[in-house]
This record gives sequence, structure tokens and C-alpha cells, in this order.
Amino acid sequence: MLHDLVDQDVTTACLTDVGAGAHGDHHVIYVPTYSHVSHGENRVQRLMTTLSVHNISFRESINIHKVRYYNTQGRLVHDFVKKNISLSLMQTYQVQVSM
Repeated sequence: MLHDLVDQDVTTACLTDVGAGAHGDHHVIYVPTYSHVSHGENRVQRLMTTLSVHNISFRESINIHKVRYYNTQGRLVHDFVKKNISLSLMQTYQVQVSM
């Protein structure tokens, strides 16, 4: 079975915790992402994943509090943000995960 060919710690999702600068709104964003693709008969290709968080506002900054990467069993694999990150107007924050 294809699942048996993939390491049990395959990562599948990022959670991003974003708060607006001026208004103090708080949002958690779930971003499904995959560390592998299946192709051919029982073949798996590992991938690098890039997560980009964009501040699309022309008026105010946003703050990123957490970017966490979890595996399929729900265990935390990596916590990318050690301290809050402020994104100014139209700025982007990216993290790359390679398996």
C-alpha cells in the first residue's frame, strides 16, 4: 500500500496565527500543504514546501504570532516563529520546510 512507503512523520499542514496591527483582531489560518506526492505504481516523491504569509493591506501592518508545522498524527514538527513578526504594508514572510 502507498501509505506504507511514506514515513509516518509526513507533515501535512501549517497553522498560522495572525493578528492585525491596529485593530487587535486575531485569526488562526489553516494552510493544508503536503510533503510528498504519489506517482506511478507505489512511488512517492518528497517535496519542499514554502509557506508565504502576505500582508495585503495598504493601510495597516499585521503581526504573526505563530507558524507551526504538524505531522499527520497531530504532533508538532516545527515552530517557526520564536518571537512575534510584524509585517508592514504589502510585506511577505516565508518559511521553507524540506523533508
